[in-house]
Order: sequence, then C-alpha cells, then structure tokens
Amino acid sequence: MSTLKVNQLLDTSGNTLERILNKEHKADATKLISTSESFVNLMEDTITTTVANSKILIFCQLNISKYNSHSFLGRLLRGSTNVAPSTADYSNHEDGIWWNVRSNIYSSPPQTIVYLDSPSVSASTTLTYTAQGKTTSSGNSFGFNKNINNANTLHDAPTFSNMVLLELPA
Repeated sequence: MSTLKVNQLLDTSGNTLERILNKEHKADATKLISTSESFVNLMEDTITTTVANSKILIFCQLNISKYNSHSFLGRLLRGSTNVAPSTADYSNHEDGIWWNVRSNIYSSPPQTIVYLDSPSVSASTTLTYTAQGKTTSSGNSFGFNKNINNANTLHDAPTFSNMVLLELPA
C-alpha cells in the first residue's frame, strides 16, 4: 500500500482545489418546552480550525413547535457574537434572527439554515456555535424537539435537531 502526501492540490489552471478541512456533527434529542422571553440555549457544537482564516459552513436544523398567537425567535451565535447579518428594519424588530416560527401546534417540523461564516481566526482556534431561542410572549410556549401539544400518542412522537460544521479553506 502506498501513501501520497502533498501540501496543496491544484487544478490544471493552477487554482487551489477546494476541500473540507475539518467537520463536526451534533445530533440533539433534548426535549424542551419553554415560556422564556429571553434567549435560552437549545444546542451547540464546536469545531477547531486547522488553518488560519478558514470559513465555517454551518447547517443548523431545529425542530420547533409553536402556537400561532406569537412567534418563536431563534438566533445562532459564534461564542457570544450573533452570526446573522443585520435584518431589523423597524424599531420593534429583533435583529439577527434566523428562525421566526409560528403555527406548529401538533408538530415540530425542521427549520433549517445554511450559512458560510468567516470568523477570521488563526489555526487551532476552537469555535463554539450555539442555537438559541425564545418566545415573543411568555403566555405562549415553544417546543424544542417536541410539539407543545405534548400528548402521549404516536403522532406526537418527539424529534431531534442537528448541527453540522464544515471547515473550508479561505
């Protein structure tokens, strides 16, 4: 058996071939029903960079159940920094929201985001990504990985959420 080791792969034009440098995956089956109007941590995953200035491709899928009366608002943080671009265009909007979910009483369907983050860090930096959520009214709970109907029936079976982090070259 032979082993081939190279420092860099180039195509026939001399361009660096893109590849995945590192990967992390977390599946989370934690079940939660919350009435918090402050952000609560739902799930997190970490990845350690292998090269400087790499990019992190994030796939984050949350299973959320919510009454129609108010919304579930969710965001994604890198450390304590919101990675969402600024989105609020009215004074009563929350900035940096990835998920705005309503009207899923009897199910917790997947809500997925895909985002390419550019954290500008050195090699061997550990990055922690955390998905958080809250309700816009404490009188209207949200469910994470379970529906807020919360019955002991087959069609009310709980779900799981997951996060995939892929390190890509800059």
